[in-house]
Amino acid sequence: PGLLHPMERPEGGLIDPEGILYGTTNLGGRGGVGALFGFNLFSNNETLNYSFSGPPNDPTYPDSTPVFYGSSLYFTGNSNGGNIFAFNLVTGTDSSVHSFNPGGYAYPDGAMTLSGSTLYGAVNAATNSDGYLYSFNLLTNQLTVLYTFTGDPSDGNGPFAPIVSGSMLYGVTDSGGEYGDGTVYAYNLATGKENILYSFAGGTADGDDAEGQLLAVGNTLYGATFEGGLYNDGTIFSITVPEPGGATVVLVGIVGGLLGRYFWRRGAVGAAC
Repeated sequence: PGLLHPMERPEGGLIDPEGILYGTTNLGGRGGVGALFGFNLFSNNETLNYSFSGPPNDPTYPDSTPVFYGSSLYFTGNSNGGNIFAFNLVTGTDSSVHSFNPGGYAYPDGAMTLSGSTLYGAVNAATNSDGYLYSFNLLTNQLTVLYTFTGDPSDGNGPFAPIVSGSMLYGVTDSGGEYGDGTVYAYNLATGKENILYSFAGGTADGDDAEGQLLAVGNTLYGATFEGGLYNDGTIFSITVPEPGGATVVLVGIVGGLLGRYFWRRGAVGAAC
């Protein structure tokens, strides 16, 4: 593949509203703590839309995938207890639209999923919490905690942002579950109930420490684990839903060596850093 443009430590995924890729960098920018950029696919030119300055009003070292809604890009940051930020592409201004835990700590996952005018995401860890799922109404700027995880052995711990399929949210946790090695979870928006579809067992025959978002192809979900598998360098798995009586995970591939060790994603399967 050809190099479109060099930059300093881009992280998270890219979005493409009308031919411009938007994303964040973990370093660089005028303050050296990250930036929001746009890359025009037609002219191959990059624009530095915004340089982050850090607390109390800005994130530092972002690894978030922006979500486009209206005229703004929405993304998360971990500064000052964790926030959801909005960057207005028309005015060029950045603002915090929600603070997760002022005075404490919260680590929102860098990805969010847009459905209608609602963002769905996860806080991977927070003060006195094993993580939780949330919805954020973009019309009212109101956040609702949908479900709080309780940890192993009956539940997951450390959730990553879900994807939306009909009335269901599907995602993974990096730990918890029956064996403490992470889970695949489902949350029903209609009933408010969560259940564990699969608990990873680790070792050479299974994944361990699932991270990032799932990718849906029909009724099959694909994901990746950071560890586990034949070389303990991560796996790629698939899971079919719904599955009466329990879901079955199939290891699609074993990722080995240096590539596998860093094959964890803040976006969907298909991106390696």
